[in-house]
Amino acid sequence: MRTATHQYLNIKTRENGKVLSIRGQTERTQGRTSTLSVNGPMKGSSIVSIYTIGKEAPTTSEILRSNILLRILQRTDDIMSHPFVQRIWLPSEKISWPAVSSLAPLTLYFPSKRTLNVSQERAVNLVLSRKHKDRVALIHGPPGTGKTTVIAASVTSVMASAGDKTTIWLVAQSNVAVKNIAEKLMELKFTKFRILVSKDFHFEWHEHLYGKINKNLIRSDDFDTDSTTASRQLLDSRVVLCTLSMMSHERLMAIAKIVPPELIIFDEASQIEIGDYFPLISRFRNSINKLVFIGDDKQ
Repeated sequence: MRTATHQYLNIKTRENGKVLSIRGQTERTQGRTSTLSVNGPMKGSSIVSIYTIGKEAPTTSEILRSNILLRILQRTDDIMSHPFVQRIWLPSEKISWPAVSSLAPLTLYFPSKRTLNVSQERAVNLVLSRKHKDRVALIHGPPGTGKTTVIAASVTSVMASAGDKTTIWLVAQSNVAVKNIAEKLMELKFTKFRILVSKDFHFEWHEHLYGKINKNLIRSDDFDTDSTTASRQLLDSRVVLCTLSMMSHERLMAIAKIVPPELIIFDEASQIEIGDYFPLISRFRNSINKLVFIGDDKQ
């Protein structure tokens, strides 16, 4: 629960047969424990109900999005001239694509006993394409068609072909989707990645989800603005996994400086409101080489 001055708790208590209403507010949350401040005595009271009134404070990502849209309306931000923004929102515009960091050919490499089917192989080759028309790629399919496998095969292929010359960020709307991708990479014996997880999601709530990949995890409270510390945390990883909201974290830039987001693959893309991509494109406009959107077109 995020604390906001415009959100408070209404606590109803019963004392000596009377029901009283006390107003309170969350002061601090640590894992499953929250500290409340209340405006009345509760000693000996029996709590009848607790409910919230008001609206949560906006997230960092929501604030960034609002600020970007405001600057666009004020004509003080040139983000609308960025080629990836033009390709997504203004496809009729003439686009001048920036050069990619490496023009080395990328070939499919999938270290698994199970081979890719025809549609999966086609999808991976789309991710690997260096053609300008494929700089923004869309891959869709219903559940069970192997979208996570396509993502994993794309990672192993890029890293086998140009691992020392490029970086990959794997981004999804939910922490569970990010975790599933990480576990798929582990299945393929690919371990040179780091997964960024919010402390609020991880601590005392979902630590059990990361048993297989815990050694690859960097929690948000361990993010450091010092590049040397960030480098030690990343080791030689060129692949980073996180949620879309994590891309707006105020202390992410030391990590992003060492592993700049060049190829960004979005899982669950159909579950993301299109405007929510603005903060990411704006923040990393100078490093992005390719965007790949993967999802279920029926969602």
